[in-house]
Amino acid sequence: MARPPVLPSSDANWGLAELIDLEAQLFADRSRSERELVARDAAIGSALRPEGRARNALLAGWVSAMRKGPDTPLPGSLVANAWGQARWVLSAVLFLIGMGAAAAVLRFTGDHPINVLVVLGVFVLAQLATLALTLLFFGVSAWAPGLFESLPLVVLARAAVRSLWRRFGAALRGRSTEGLGWIWGRRSLYAEVERNLLFALLQLGAVAFNLGVVSSFLIAVAFSDLAFGWGSTLSIGAEQLHQLCTTLSAPWASWFDEATVSAELVRLTQYSRLEGSYLQAARGTGRALSMYGQWWRFLVASIVAYGLLPRAVLLVASKVTLKRRFAQLPPETPEVERLLMRLTAPVLHTVHGEDPGNTSPLGEGFDAVAEPPERFDQSTALCARWRDAVFEPAALAVFLRQRHGLEIEGELGSAGGHDYNADQLLLTRLESHQLPVFLVAEPWGYPDRSFQRFIAEVRAHGARRLVNVVLTEGGSPEDASIWRGYLSEMADPYLALDRVRMSTEARAN
Repeated sequence: MARPPVLPSSDANWGLAELIDLEAQLFADRSRSERELVARDAAIGSALRPEGRARNALLAGWVSAMRKGPDTPLPGSLVANAWGQARWVLSAVLFLIGMGAAAAVLRFTGDHPINVLVVLGVFVLAQLATLALTLLFFGVSAWAPGLFESLPLVVLARAAVRSLWRRFGAALRGRSTEGLGWIWGRRSLYAEVERNLLFALLQLGAVAFNLGVVSSFLIAVAFSDLAFGWGSTLSIGAEQLHQLCTTLSAPWASWFDEATVSAELVRLTQYSRLEGSYLQAARGTGRALSMYGQWWRFLVASIVAYGLLPRAVLLVASKVTLKRRFAQLPPETPEVERLLMRLTAPVLHTVHGEDPGNTSPLGEGFDAVAEPPERFDQSTALCARWRDAVFEPAALAVFLRQRHGLEIEGELGSAGGHDYNADQLLLTRLESHQLPVFLVAEPWGYPDRSFQRFIAEVRAHGARRLVNVVLTEGGSPEDASIWRGYLSEMADPYLALDRVRMSTEARAN
């Protein structure tokens, strides 16, 4: 496979397009050999200079390199652009719906005034109830995923993603169905991102709706002489309505007195549709006209305060939360950890590179690395993964029991990975006994200076402690040859390499 152009990338923000491209490339890499992946990613990692770079920045650089490669184009930009267009379409539709709803409620022909209770009920109280239900639903869905799964908007969004994936399937060499299954199986890894995306989408739609309502309201006020009144079949008195209006206007009453409602305004604008007139008419024609139109400032302020502003605040908060979620991605899955290991592992060759005149194979001129004894004096051994090698602990237990008659001492440790504390924890356990150590490594996870440092630290806790390296299945004969040559040149008589490969899965006898 031709190597993609490898250029150092800036620490770009991790986003939806990068996340989708990462998963798409991990899926495509399943059909490639490990040797091919190691050669490709080691070169990319060398160009990116991973020292000191954040984990997600390093992966974003890798995704950037994959996008510039000659292989099949990645679908991240397509899905991200489609998502952006869907947001704009939804905003435009809900803006028009808001304008239409306000125009319908504010329709004034002169026969009857606009009912203030209808405006408050539709655009204030109903929105407050919807806001409370939205917060409750998304709060509960964080602990009850099944509730979130049944949301119609979630079903529609996933249907749109499946449609986009099938559309992109031709470029993925006919593997769209399998790729969709891969994504569907990993959707639980990004459940919080999915919830935040949809939550932000709902807030954006609600902001657009309220902007449409306010726009329609201001247009109606500017180009029409509206008259407001209130009346209800229920036993609602002027004092009760005034108390409600006073409560609603409390946030702005001290600095925007024009948008408050007086007790006199409430009393004089009570209207009876049966009689077709206000119950108490204001004295003077000029005063009546101004009195019946004074409600609009209070109504617009209420819509802005209880409809538009809360949604705008939640929209900003959802974007901040979503950015924080993306900053924590991608998750620590085995595929991602193997990719990081390939990016940060040094490039090793089967010949010496320091001296151009020395082309002898690794290990030549040194005694061959020893093989561990079939049986040990101890009954247990301290065991650890080397650089997050992927295998089942039960498989190691079977291997040790059948080949060396040993059991695993305590918990399986970890060494050589990104977490140096794990190495220290393992070394601390060496202080209490002289048990042999078994390091399980993948054939392509070649030893390097960190391996030398780890062995040196083990020796500080016991110069004659047996350290045995066990390679998992897979890789090539050349991989095992590199391990043998490297360990031979360490010239450590108590360091051994098992000639038998270990299965990564526990198999029944």
